[in-house]
Amino acid sequence: YYLVDKGYLNTEGFIAPYQGVRYQHYEFRGANQLPRNAKELFNHRHCFLRNAILRSFNVLKTRFPILKLAPQYSFQIQRDSVGGSPVEEISDIDELPDVPMLSSIQEQLAFSSRDSIASSMWDDFLTKWDEW
Repeated sequence: YYLVDKGYLNTEGFIAPYQGVRYQHYEFRGANQLPRNAKELFNHRHCFLRNAILRSFNVLKTRFPILKLAPQYSFQIQRDSVGGSPVEEISDIDELPDVPMLSSIQEQLAFSSRDSIASSMWDDFLTKWDEW
């Protein structure tokens, strides 16, 4: 999965935080500010993990300054370098599946996956309450 911020959609392979639910770490500070439900706990952990990833990238950029610059290669060369061989282009647009329907199903699966992860976290949180 890719951990993404609220500017991205929660889709297959991308896990975004819950909208309209506490997210920033400062919102959980102070007395009686523990997460109150599965969505808040998910957002709390999402925020801390995202911050750890951002700090890691900053360390890498400091160690390897070349990472601060955009690559000077075309997208196709970058894509082929990662893929190992050229990716065949789609030749017939009529053969593509109905995108809105596919998108809706993928979105539902992504929301279901995120809910499942949040529920598991919440169950674990309640089971290990004394460790907090």
